[in-house]
Amino acid sequence: FEKFDSAGYGWGSSGRIRRRLWVCCLCLMLPPSPWGPFTLGNLDQLVNVCLDVLAEEAGAQGDLADEIFYDSEEETVMGGLEEYERTLRAEIRGDPAMGFDLKGFVKARLDDAVAAAGADAWREAEERCEPVLLKQLKETLQERKGF
Repeated sequence: FEKFDSAGYGWGSSGRIRRRLWVCCLCLMLPPSPWGPFTLGNLDQLVNVCLDVLAEEAGAQGDLADEIFYDSEEETVMGGLEEYERTLRAEIRGDPAMGFDLKGFVKARLDDAVAAAGADAWREAEERCEPVLLKQLKETLQERKGF
């Protein structure tokens, strides 16, 4: 969780994609995964990370693939810049991780975590969260059963 702020900010054109993938990975660490106890112990940080990325997604305009551009410090292009960018955008649009509903994924993973952790463990984890942030995430995810 400590490294999240360096995942994307200052990484050139791929920052939003990296942060989106981090949220997916962190949500996959919720119960019933083997890392579930660790993730529940840091639920406050997960809530904060999810809010940041979901807010960024809500405020974004256009296609995620259109945010990618050639950065001469990141790589060298062979065969022409236009062809490179066209190929890169096509690959990103075809990537399943970029095309799915992130909000729906976060909702589903939190629902699974509530069920797998049990009511008492989940309540303890929620008590360690900042109430305002927890409320904001619940509103962002449109208040649903279990979370």
